Parts: sequence; structure tokens; C-alpha cells
Amino acid sequence: MLLSRKLSKAKIAHELRFGENANITIESATAADATVSLAELAVLDGLLATTAEINRATDLSTRIVTLAATGAITEVLHESKTCILTVVAAATYTLPAATGGGGRYRFVVGEVNTSNYIFKSVAGADVMQGTIVGASTGDSATDAARTWRAGTADDTVTLNGTTTGGVDIGDWIEFEDITATAWAVRGFITQSGSEATPFSDTVT
Repeated sequence: MLLSRKLSKAKIAHELRFGENANITIESATAADATVSLAELAVLDGLLATTAEINRATDLSTRIVTLAATGAITEVLHESKTCILTVVAAATYTLPAATGGGGRYRFVVGEVNTSNYIFKSVAGADVMQGTIVGASTGDSATDAARTWRAGTADDTVTLNGTTTGGVDIGDWIEFEDITATAWAVRGFITQSGSEATPFSDTVT
């Protein structure tokens, strides 16, 4: 009798160890028989990531997300993705609670909005830290680039389509969850008129 027939219903009760160049071939009559659970993969390969983490890191088809209205920003839908801003009316986006988990949220102006793109922390205790570089469109007293640093209590960024940035398509801002109470902020924006800081403290 073929060995494969004898082992067709065998169950492995102990851990298997394979040599450095070993190959494993699984043949199955049905797809369900060949299903490998996340826990089983962890045993074989030392996998520590969760299913959600694997999806966020490898789901290439959803790397670009279009934001067409006000809404909450979530880890599941927006983390590690490029969010394109396409609203012409006032739009407010609330970041998730800071945890220090390292999540990154990137926003790019896809439609100039003079009614404000506003980014807020979910709580006033989640402050913003970092610098945004602003380039002038040429109608101010100086065309030199400016740097805008967040204040110690700032928790909001506003792109108003003119003085505080968002004048050009392609302007961008990124928020990184660095501690349980702070977001690191960086970005490059275009400003017009009498340029002003996009940072403010508005969340109680």
C-alpha cells in the first residue's frame, strides 16, 4: 500500500522540526482541508502580527482612500494609507485616540477647499507635536518658505485653502501616533495672502 494512503488521515500530535532547506508540500482533495490557521502559521514561522495588521500592511488595492465628507478617521480604514481630500465644503476629520502604537495617517489635498479641511485630536489631551513647512504662492510680503511649529497645547490643524495652507493640490500632512498623548505632525503646504500657522488648540 502507498505511504500516502496510510497517511491520508494522519494527525500530528507533536511539534515537527525541519532542516534548513526542507520543503513541505500539502496535497488535499478540498480547499478546506488545506486551510492553515493564523495560530498554526505562528508556530511554524514565529508570526506575531494579527490578521488586521497583516491586511493593513499588505492590502495594496486599498492604499488610496478618498475622503468625500466629514468623518472619523479609523485604524481599520485609514492607517498607513494615503487619504485624498476631495471636499469643497467645510470638512472636519477626527483622529483616533493616540495610543503610542505607531499608526500613520497621511492626507493629501485633491480638491482645494476654502471652507476648511480641519483635523482634530479626539481629546484635548492628545496634543500635536512637529513642524509643517509652508511655501508662499507669491502674493505675500516675502516668498520665502516658512516653518510652522505646533504649540504645547495644540490639537488641531486647519487648511483653509488660503492663509493656513491647502492652496494647491498635492499639499500634504501626516500624523503619526507616537505616544499615548501625542501625535507627531509633519507636512508641506502651500499658502497665500498673509500666511498664518495651521496649528491651533480647539479641543477641550
